[in-house]
Amino acid sequence: MKRIVILLLIIVSIAPAKTRWATTRFTPNSDIVGAGQFVANYNIFLNTEFGNGLAGYSVGGLTVGASEWVELSLGYTGGMNLGFKGRLLNEYDKNTPSIAIGARNIFHNETLARSRLNAGSKDVTGEYYLVFGRSVNRFKTRFHAGALTMPDSRNDQINGFFSMEQGIGSDFIFTFEGFTQQNDFYMALTTTIRFANNNAEIYFSLLDLEGIFFSDRKDLGVTLIPRTREDWIKPGLVVGTSIAFGGRKNWTDGRHALMAVEDILAVQEARINDLFSQVDTLRQENTELREQNAKAFSAVDSLIISFAMHEAMRDTLPPHFTEVFSRLVAYTQAYAATRFDPFEVIRILDEVRKYGRAGEEIIAQIARNERGRGDIRLRAITMLGELRARDEIPVLLDILEFTIDNREKIEVISSLGKINDRSVEPRIRDFIHHQDENLRIAANEVLDMWRRNPVTPTVWAPAPAMPERRNNEISVQNQEITTFDGNNDVFLVEPIEEIE
Repeated sequence: MKRIVILLLIIVSIAPAKTRWATTRFTPNSDIVGAGQFVANYNIFLNTEFGNGLAGYSVGGLTVGASEWVELSLGYTGGMNLGFKGRLLNEYDKNTPSIAIGARNIFHNETLARSRLNAGSKDVTGEYYLVFGRSVNRFKTRFHAGALTMPDSRNDQINGFFSMEQGIGSDFIFTFEGFTQQNDFYMALTTTIRFANNNAEIYFSLLDLEGIFFSDRKDLGVTLIPRTREDWIKPGLVVGTSIAFGGRKNWTDGRHALMAVEDILAVQEARINDLFSQVDTLRQENTELREQNAKAFSAVDSLIISFAMHEAMRDTLPPHFTEVFSRLVAYTQAYAATRFDPFEVIRILDEVRKYGRAGEEIIAQIARNERGRGDIRLRAITMLGELRARDEIPVLLDILEFTIDNREKIEVISSLGKINDRSVEPRIRDFIHHQDENLRIAANEVLDMWRRNPVTPTVWAPAPAMPERRNNEISVQNQEITTFDGNNDVFLVEPIEEIE
């Protein structure tokens, strides 16, 4: 037997446990109390023995959670009673049951002691069992079933058993147990009430329901008299109390007493994952809102700056400054949009062209003087190239000489290339061997474009019509749209009639 005990201990020491304080009283269960937890139990068995009146037999014991995997039990049933249990499998996977193995009634047999038979005989001690368990948390129900070896029994060396724990509320449990022994089937019903934050309980059991409610002649009645004195299981009442202390408590969060600690943690983990998912969604929405707000704030800030400049320099600002500046802000936003829309850019350029030479001077003034908002200054340089503002070439050359921002230099070179005044070619050639690769590329593209187009005519055309979208296609009336080779900027549209 020692070898069997050692082997079982080795097996269960590597398996995770399902920690819970069960309510079965006469059959094994598949649960283990928490590590370091102690459960002290006392009960008395009451029945009548052939007219001798109601008599009781007391049983006491202590269950210890040696770890999350092994449970030990010590008791006194006319002598020392010893048992242990270990878990082989838990219910973390919804398709698997709990599995536990163990031994009970070593040295003395509690079943025989309760029935006032010889409990100290070596032939009737040492019962080994295998038990399966499964919970249905939705219905607050837990099932146990398994097989138990019976010593000193030639007729039924292995007996089956099952039990069902049904919760009512959070601290009230009915436990129904059924088992075979000596070729007979017995049933027991227990009512358990737990209190003190699920750390104490009282219980009341009816053992051998058929023997209590039916006589030998199968007449309906109530009796606590056994059929024979030699029966291992005798009809009677069991009244007891238990208290748990130390180790992992049964939590005070209102959970049902049937749920194991792992079940609660699994539920909480699911709730946490759901909250994480909601937080991620809110974070994504917040990011999108932040981007939209940033664009809105950018537009508002630009308008505020424009109006502030207009108020502070009412006498020095040229006419139409606010209108042109607001269109430059829209032009900058169109370039920064997630999806670039060339038609929107063309529309804005057409609106600026309506201001004629005055509009070009305003854009050049912003390109030269704007310091607070680099993106506005950068797109002002770009717009001078799109407007073919030949009179503003000195402004662009000053920016090219004094700016330290290579992005602005690249835009200046590109704009000079679009204006197509070959007198600035020496200044552009200064950058074909520049250490910044992007500057080299920009200068070489402009020079290549001029080399492919040696003649530099100036073409003036009537006011173009706005492009129309029809069936996902683009049609332009009375206008030919052309582009310069070698750059990816917006379409070239010549200036239209100036506003007086």
